[in-house]
Amino acid sequence: MKNWNRTGIIKAIVLIVLVLPNIFLPWPNQPDFNLVVCLAVFLAGGLFMLLAARYNLFILDQGFTEPEWNDNPFSRTKPLAFFQFFSFLLLFTGIGLIIGTAIKFEQLSSYGITVFSFGFGMLLGMYLVSKTKRAN
Repeated sequence: MKNWNRTGIIKAIVLIVLVLPNIFLPWPNQPDFNLVVCLAVFLAGGLFMLLAARYNLFILDQGFTEPEWNDNPFSRTKPLAFFQFFSFLLLFTGIGLIIGTAIKFEQLSSYGITVFSFGFGMLLGMYLVSKTKRAN
């Protein structure tokens, strides 16, 4: 946390503010958990990031620059910083839904697991793209 600039601190505050309602006011009446849907959403998130990175590389001619936490998510020079922030937002929202539903309704949140799996798939896709770009 020593190396965070103003943008990194603002992004952390935005994440906390957007996650807290999901912890304290979870959604009731959720459908049953479906592992196939969660795996499909996970793979879709990873595939989406692979395609977004390839689009950034070939169509926009900007190359792949690995995003960092302190990057502005609305910058045109590093467009993948937005997807990184969005994937963290999905991860923390999913965790908030899972925790809030477990505390209030004493059940597992299928929406929370689905949102978490999409965010994790996006981060994994971004990680795989960065590893393949370093190998080249």
